[in-house]
Amino acid sequence: MRQYFIRRHAKIAKTTSNTNMAHPHHYSNTDADTGFIKTLQFLKSHQSEYLSGQDLGDVLGISRVAVWKHIKNLRRIGYTIESKQKIGYKLTHMCDEPYPWEIAHGVNTRTIGKQIHYYDTTKSTQDVIADLDAKSKYDTGGTVVISARQSHARGRMNRKWMSPYGGIYMSVALHPACGADAATLFPLAVGVAIAKSIKDACRITAQLKWPNDITIQDKKVAGIITEAELEYDCIQKIYIGIGINFDLDANVIKKEFADVPGFYGATTIIDEAKKQKNSTKNISKTNLVKSILSNMENTYDRLMAGQSGKIITEWNKYSSTIGRRISATKNGKQITGTALKIADNGMLVVNCDNKDNAGEQAVLMAGTVRYITE
Repeated sequence: MRQYFIRRHAKIAKTTSNTNMAHPHHYSNTDADTGFIKTLQFLKSHQSEYLSGQDLGDVLGISRVAVWKHIKNLRRIGYTIESKQKIGYKLTHMCDEPYPWEIAHGVNTRTIGKQIHYYDTTKSTQDVIADLDAKSKYDTGGTVVISARQSHARGRMNRKWMSPYGGIYMSVALHPACGADAATLFPLAVGVAIAKSIKDACRITAQLKWPNDITIQDKKVAGIITEAELEYDCIQKIYIGIGINFDLDANVIKKEFADVPGFYGATTIIDEAKKQKNSTKNISKTNLVKSILSNMENTYDRLMAGQSGKIITEWNKYSSTIGRRISATKNGKQITGTALKIADNGMLVVNCDNKDNAGEQAVLMAGTVRYITE
């Protein structure tokens, strides 16, 4: 049975750049929340008709006043509910925010999503997931944290990551109990899941830039961070953070990071859909999150089954790195060369062509890769 929670850290009522959706006040999995969710579910199942407050109250076993409070809450968090005096209420527009009850409904996973927590703002979903996972009763992990905004987000190597409203920011806790040498494979597996999901849910082809970026036309659309807890060279827990530019102003990101070394541009899912003349009407943030969680569990299962070779093969299909001339830093020294392949352990093999290393092969375990354009 999936559990879901929705919380609010502070009184913030922001909107995305393209919607008018106010973010929610505090909710938890209490009896009040059960009534709130049941009200929504009943409205969903009767979208072609108006339901009176009395009928809703009778079915749900609550008062008309309680019904009205639930209706107000649903409207506040983005659902459009029409009301007609002496007739009742009708749900006329769904909210496309990845709330726990929306994600839990129809997501095809066994482990990931056992508990789903939603916040309208956090400092970092990575910090929240570590705290919640420590309190979780699930030995296999599977807790998911989603936030509409992060105030102090971080990327790989503790770099700053902008997380304004309009993006998708989430972390997933897993308990793999595998060797530490698998750490470099997790970003690849998650990258494959995200690229597949963008294709499936948004009809957009994304590429993978080693080690942990997702790009569209060589502009960053998403990033991955993995943070592991090790014990005796064994990964006991790993927290996977994902940030996706879904529907926000990419110019704000470009302005913020224009002078940051290694920044190579940013784009969004919705902007790319418009460029490709795809209809954005059916591109859903909620469906994208569902697809990511489902595909992530599939790649995670394969990784745990020792099928890393298949994951690397699939990563190569989406890769924008292999075959490209790149620059990177290894042991404090700058190297240039052609990205040759991904090794079995997830590391990048580069055929060097710079003066000091010409003809040699360098193996990169991590770091920032920059594409060289002639």
